[in-house]
Amino acid sequence: GSSPGRKALSRRLLLPLAILLLLAARTVAQTSVTLAPASITVIELLQPGRTYRLPQVSFVNNGAADLNLELACDSTTPGVVLHFRPQRFIFRPGDSQQVSITLQLAPTLPSGDYKTHIQAQSKAASDIALQLAAPVRFTVDKGDGFKGARFLPWLALLFLISPRSY
Repeated sequence: GSSPGRKALSRRLLLPLAILLLLAARTVAQTSVTLAPASITVIELLQPGRTYRLPQVSFVNNGAADLNLELACDSTTPGVVLHFRPQRFIFRPGDSQQVSITLQLAPTLPSGDYKTHIQAQSKAASDIALQLAAPVRFTVDKGDGFKGARFLPWLALLFLISPRSY
């Protein structure tokens, strides 16, 4: 079996451990943020070298503590930048914050499918570590000239060989 000294040590450790777990659970419960929409998918084809206004997102503080959030673009693709207004904000429990977003594309961005993230993280030292990320998906099409241009030679050929009446 186990010795009486071991049981007493286990009991002495159990109470502080239980208190730490309760405090941790309370802290986690105090920090809760909802982001809506949870993702943005742009349906239209975007052009490089332009700036686009994306749908607004809404942050809601569902927790029990004030939060100081800062937004950033988490993109590994050079030439893709998200701008936020406001970029930083403090909001109280129950408050919501609307954020406007613009997507800026570099003129040299190649055609293709892209994904970046709206990243929100707490910035104050007193805040609990909080980090959210919502994906933004879009397609870039350089629009290399008139889409029907490759059919023009065929149309000219058809015109030349079609019967004519004079």
